[in-house]
Amino acid sequence: MRIVPVVLATLEALSRRASYAAVLCAVLALITSACVKRIPAQAGGDRQLMAGQAAELDIQAKDLPEGTHVQWSMGDGHKDAGPSLQYAWQRPGKYNLQVTVTDSDGQKRSDKALVEVSRPLLHDILPAAVPWVLWMDKPGEGIPRIPLLLERMLASGQDANSALAAMREILGFDPFTREGLQAAGLDPDGTVAMVGWGEDEGVLLAAALTEGDGGLETLQRLLAQGGSLQVTPSEKNLNIQIMKAEGQEQVLGAYAFFRGYVWFALESGKQNPVAALQALLASSAGLLKDQADFRDALKAREGVAAMSFFMSKEWMRKESAEEMSKDEAKIWDSVGFFRMDLDQDDRGLALTLRLGMAGGSAGRVAATFKSRGEVPPLHHLVEADRHGFLKLSLDLFGFAETVMEISGQTDQWKEMLASFEELKQGTGIDLRTGLMDNLGDTYFLTLRIKPGGLLATVISQGQSGTAPADLFEATLFVQVKDSKALDLVIEGLQKLASKGPVALEPNGPGRWRLMVPEMPLSMVLHDGFVVVATSAEAADRAVKALSASGVEKSRWPQVLQSADHQLLVLDLARMVTDFEQAKTPPDMAFIKAMVLGVLAKVSGLGLAWVDVVASPEMLTFTFRLDSK
Repeated sequence: MRIVPVVLATLEALSRRASYAAVLCAVLALITSACVKRIPAQAGGDRQLMAGQAAELDIQAKDLPEGTHVQWSMGDGHKDAGPSLQYAWQRPGKYNLQVTVTDSDGQKRSDKALVEVSRPLLHDILPAAVPWVLWMDKPGEGIPRIPLLLERMLASGQDANSALAAMREILGFDPFTREGLQAAGLDPDGTVAMVGWGEDEGVLLAAALTEGDGGLETLQRLLAQGGSLQVTPSEKNLNIQIMKAEGQEQVLGAYAFFRGYVWFALESGKQNPVAALQALLASSAGLLKDQADFRDALKAREGVAAMSFFMSKEWMRKESAEEMSKDEAKIWDSVGFFRMDLDQDDRGLALTLRLGMAGGSAGRVAATFKSRGEVPPLHHLVEADRHGFLKLSLDLFGFAETVMEISGQTDQWKEMLASFEELKQGTGIDLRTGLMDNLGDTYFLTLRIKPGGLLATVISQGQSGTAPADLFEATLFVQVKDSKALDLVIEGLQKLASKGPVALEPNGPGRWRLMVPEMPLSMVLHDGFVVVATSAEAADRAVKALSASGVEKSRWPQVLQSADHQLLVLDLARMVTDFEQAKTPPDMAFIKAMVLGVLAKVSGLGLAWVDVVASPEMLTFTFRLDSK
């Protein structure tokens, strides 16, 4: 029976020893835990970034203890590990960045930060390899103007409405309102673009989307054309999503988010969409890095709704190499870039071409676009019945010389100078120091078309023998630099008349009758101008206009008074009205109806004009159509 107490005593002793062991283990654990070096979790604070801009993520730990793990959660579904790394958010938005530090003993600490990502301007992030780009800024401002523009441009409002309805049906949403664009997931204040890409001359589509996946769904639906798409990540790059028709293996296209925009690449014979996007994601921005003049032109237009087209010098040279001679190819040495903008406003439509020029070429051209004296008042010289005018303020001789040299036509220019010298030796007429250089710098030609004579010429196919005076009436105003220059011109014309076929006869004080083949002209010197008109009556009216105080007519562009602007303006509305009111014989009725049918297509237009401006960096050509 003594065995039981012994067993009990033994169990009690073992129990006491187990408690000691547990306590000992606990003490040892506390000592070990106290020895673990713990790194604080630091997300780095809130920050603001541009999409595609690499951010430095660092917990600021010099030495990471063995067994410590650092996990980053970017807030966009991506995760990464490491105490220090770089990451770029590719879509605009607000993201909750979180870093979690896990010690070797399993303890965790976390820190959070808010990352606000903005979308950069497209032209600031275009890769250097882009040969051309077509884009529209702020589609929510530009596209809604199209219905109004069509209504004004087209004679039939029904035609305009039919065209707009067809576009809405094809797209499946209304692109002509801000609300329609937002409902489709497209940012009305962003940018949409087509971008040339790669040596195979592929095309990428770039678009700024709103938050969410509505924009992706819209673009996928348009690509599916009524079917359904299967979208899966690329095995080569998980950031690239491949699109295939449901149940088929053929790749239709792919897309990826990059620097704030979604980029689509479509399958074509020349382009592998996945390879194209891989190259895009690995590219660096820099298309306009060395073109400060072009960047300045872009910044000056920020906030203006426009559709624009840009071509690099290298791409233009490549595309035209087969069609140009070696001499013509020299032109590209003076070219920097080409840009085309399509603008809309309440007045109408404007197409602006900008030709950037290198090596001081634009400055040389700009130096010839000038007036050595002030541009005289010109608005009141345009008679009410005129259909348009041409205004030039430039050094004719210097402009011709500069253009010939830039275009590589130096030999032809030397031949032209030799011809001038031969003419001077034979007749005494010095075109360079007489007509082309010394008369002045402002040349102003007004024009009125005569519908009756023009219709008669069309009917007879040019065989009616209609004189030029029956087709149009024109008046040329040339600003005289000094009276001696005019004397040189008159003397030269008299010498030329002595040899035919030009005849020059005095027709009163300061007046001459100038006869050229099939057209008698009247030339008058008055108030600092040489006036050359197609009739004596037109010359008399011009003299009266020069003598009048002159009231500016609001329908003509105000830049008419600027020496920097070269203008060609046509009044389409007046032209249409005059053709409608023209009295024509019965045999012209059919032709008149055909002409009016063509003109009816532009009956909603007012002025059509071309404006050329030169600066030290570029030449700017603006073609504008204004509605009534």
